[in-house]
Amino acid sequence: MDYIHRKQALEDGVLVDVTRYAKETGFKVPVAFTRTLFESVGGDRKGVMGTIFNFFVNFDEKKDHAQFLQRIGEERLPVFVRLHEEEGELSVTFMFDEE
Repeated sequence: MDYIHRKQALEDGVLVDVTRYAKETGFKVPVAFTRTLFESVGGDRKGVMGTIFNFFVNFDEKKDHAQFLQRIGEERLPVFVRLHEEEGELSVTFMFDEE
């Protein structure tokens, strides 16, 4: 992702804020999916929650990132999760490898 500031990426629609769903799973910080990933998992609560669940299954709290395979249609594609700090605020972004 070529964006420097998360806020701008959200405003431009490159990132989709899924914090409302992520809070249901225990996240305490803002969470976003790239637009491509969001649409690939169905663009709805069920797809987002399934992806977040897969993240927790593969989470290693000693790292600032995670990688896992997510079923997209008939394929299993790598999804990366990054922890960011911008202007003193932590956030999490889920994305495909090439983003």
